[in-house]
Amino acid sequence: VAGSTTAKIVTTAQTPVKPETPPTDFPREVKEYNSLKFQWPIKSSFTVARGFNKSAGSVDFNPGIDLGADIGTEICAAADGEVQRVGGVTDELGSSLGNYVILYHGEKGGGGLRTIYAHNSQNLVQVNQQVKRGQPIARVGNTGRPVASNGGVLHFEIREVTTPLDPMKILPP
Repeated sequence: VAGSTTAKIVTTAQTPVKPETPPTDFPREVKEYNSLKFQWPIKSSFTVARGFNKSAGSVDFNPGIDLGADIGTEICAAADGEVQRVGGVTDELGSSLGNYVILYHGEKGGGGLRTIYAHNSQNLVQVNQQVKRGQPIARVGNTGRPVASNGGVLHFEIREVTTPLDPMKILPP
């Protein structure tokens, strides 16, 4: 056609936008201990506010570790287990532990390991409930008598029967 111009369509190959590497989903690193796989019980950021010290009678006695985190942060099961006990500020353990959850990791009637999650603002599980590692079981709070807290704290213990074990030696680095 005289006097008309033809438009030339030019396509350029666009470099695909490389997506950001997604954050590592929980569970993060896992470490095996006594045939159980353990991971940290808090998904988001936290600080180790107070370490393990099994010297009974010591001013610094702490049969677990205290993790500082925002109140309301999810607390997850550190290993697969069964909810053995759920308590609160009105029972004999709750006067110091506040709201707490105790998980049992072993065979019925056996020795096994227990994990304790204390000072919770809210407990999310019930006795005899089966839980998987990484499953939310409570929320960080400051109930009871949290020693290392200006805000939210999770007091976390691992016990073999009644003997406290250092969680820092069992959890991943």
